[in-house]
Amino acid sequence: MQAMGIGAIGADMVYSISFKQNNSAISRMEGLISQATALGITDAFDKDLMEKLASEDSTINKSVILTKAYLNAKDQLFSEERAQLATYMVLGGWVEGLHLSSQMCKNKVDDMEIRLGLWEICNTYQNVLNMTRVFETNAEMKTLADKVFEISPLVGKISGNSKRYNAEDVAALAEGLEKLRNSIF
Repeated sequence: MQAMGIGAIGADMVYSISFKQNNSAISRMEGLISQATALGITDAFDKDLMEKLASEDSTINKSVILTKAYLNAKDQLFSEERAQLATYMVLGGWVEGLHLSSQMCKNKVDDMEIRLGLWEICNTYQNVLNMTRVFETNAEMKTLADKVFEISPLVGKISGNSKRYNAEDVAALAEGLEKLRNSIF
């Protein structure tokens, strides 16, 4: 699904940018533009915007730029009555972002910044699930909603308290998420 791919590529791009992996970010940027072109939302991810994201200029708030691009894409999809595609895009980004965060936290469970990042993503779980449920009359979206719902107990152990979850909770989430991710991408 191309829209889910845009979300996932965006999450990977943020990760690459955060860790100053500019070649990787540029590669992902090219993939993002390609996917956006295929969906007809190229204007949201114009090349100038993407080049700012991939630049080494540390004065540019790249998170704000990527958020702006996603909001532009979302607005374009909603204005064209393609809200399901926007939901797929959000879902793809959420799954990939949670995957990356759980993998990082699994190896650095004592790092409070990483723990907080994982906790924040887990706390958006219900919103993402609710978005998918809006379109449950679509068989594919219902299947995705059901798959996302399956990880609810794992996400709940993290989102319940940012300080009390442990390495086993993170490992279980990472494993469940790996299965989810493999089944949808």
